[in-house]
Amino acid sequence: MKLYHATTRTIRNQFRIKGICGFGVYFAKTKRDAKTFGDLVYMVELKPKNTLTIHDNEIKKYNFFNITQQSFDEYRSNGFDSICWMKNGKIKEFIALDVDVIISKELI
Repeated sequence: MKLYHATTRTIRNQFRIKGICGFGVYFAKTKRDAKTFGDLVYMVELKPKNTLTIHDNEIKKYNFFNITQQSFDEYRSNGFDSICWMKNGKIKEFIALDVDVIISKELI
């Protein structure tokens, strides 16, 4: 699956799971949506194996935004390598919980 990640800093090697706002690497469905988070936009190929899918009405229940160490550890211990927020049947945002699901990145 191809998604977009934006940042204010160049990603030299691989993405970091721990960031300023918690755990996980966040991706948007479109380049335009990603640009709200930074000027440098990467098109990224992801290949997750076990994604937790959250629908719009469940978003608060799962602590989707600003994932804490405790939530991150719980998701990982339950075998999830990613989380997908679905809104109206489409991907709204996607979070990689493991850098191994990120196959490639290209600055665009």
